Amino acid sequence: MPKPRGKLQLSILLANVIIFPTKKDTSTCASLFLNLLGKDFASDTTKSGTNAELNITNLRSTESANLTLQRVKSTLRSANLTLQRVKMTLRSAKIALKRGLFNKLCQKRGNRSIYPTKAVLLLPLFIKHTGMKIYLAPMQGLTDWIFRESYTEHIGHFDKTFTPFVRVQGGDFYRPSQCNDLLQERNSFQKPVPQFLGRDATSFKVFEELCIAQGYTEVNINMGCPFPIVTGKQMGAGLLQHPADIDRLLEGIFSNTDLKVSVKCRLGQQSADEFAPLIPVFNAYPLEEIIIHPRVGKQQYKGEVDIDAFVHYQSQLQHPVCFNGDIVTPADVEKIQQLAPQVSRFMLGRGVLRNPFLLSELRGEELTLSQKAEMLRGFHQSIIALCRQKYSGDLHFLKRLEEMWEYQADAFEGGRKIYKQVKKSKNLAQYEAVVFQAINEMC
Repeated sequence: MPKPRGKLQLSILLANVIIFPTKKDTSTCASLFLNLLGKDFASDTTKSGTNAELNITNLRSTESANLTLQRVKSTLRSANLTLQRVKMTLRSAKIALKRGLFNKLCQKRGNRSIYPTKAVLLLPLFIKHTGMKIYLAPMQGLTDWIFRESYTEHIGHFDKTFTPFVRVQGGDFYRPSQCNDLLQERNSFQKPVPQFLGRDATSFKVFEELCIAQGYTEVNINMGCPFPIVTGKQMGAGLLQHPADIDRLLEGIFSNTDLKVSVKCRLGQQSADEFAPLIPVFNAYPLEEIIIHPRVGKQQYKGEVDIDAFVHYQSQLQHPVCFNGDIVTPADVEKIQQLAPQVSRFMLGRGVLRNPFLLSELRGEELTLSQKAEMLRGFHQSIIALCRQKYSGDLHFLKRLEEMWEYQADAFEGGRKIYKQVKKSKNLAQYEAVVFQAINEMC
């Protein structure tokens, strides 16, 4: 009969020790116990070592998978940027084609210069081919959702409108109330293009999430705000002196976004010469368009716009270019088109505040005095109704309307007198009496 081994042998010996204890059995039992304990310890150690090796292997596999995932994401971002640049190249080719068509038209008329002054005679043909687009400028405290909704409903529909900027600083909204202008329920007649003010891609990401949540597909970057409180933080026009920072900002944006992105800028902060090094930076990215206000930041809104610098630089950009600044009459647009016939996008700001019918005039629409009066009546009634939703108390209400009338007075004969009466209004009833009497006297 085979001799029992291992744990069975230990059990038998333990029984003998308990029932018939002898020195030999006790010694044998102790030896066998220690031997088995050693084997189990060695077995457990081996298992622990094997498990540790498996854990290390799994950890290395996880790290490898994460690294591979990061490389895939990086490749996808690079592919997306390449695709965007291809789209930009196609747009540039279309622009070049349009310029070529215009040159051929000039040559057929016997004019050898590329963009001759007399070419203005051919502008109706060219504009009919390309299509003029007219935008509403973003102006803090003026062209907010109240103005845009009222204007679009009662006077006219712009090709695009833009919200006053939403400032994001340090990864957070500087004034959360600025976000209210983007809300869907406040933009029922026309969806605007939200404008971002910031200096880094991290801040843009915060802004982008807000825009996507509200259903926007296009945004604009403010590189033109001239006020020291902004430029001193290297934002707005203050960013234009730092091409490397702009390049880093755009790289961070286009490597992670599916939104259409445009830029609104000035020629520089201190000098128009600052725009030259920005051209290769802007041309490296698939911008939807570039809106140029041809002043520098330190001018703010004083002095003349630098049309010569605008004409010089816009021809070097590979994107559609929009002109913004001091467009008060159709003659101002004609002047730009004489010097840069390929430019067919124009942004109206203070000009449309002074003359609410400038949009209609640029489109060749003729309105009677009674039609204008009816439009203005509806516009101001809407302004008042929406202001009631936003403001509590006549004081804030009238302050908001007074700022608008600083420009709007120019639309009326004897407008300065009307403006003074608006400023003297102590309550809404007095304001309404002044405004609607002025409108009624138009016709």
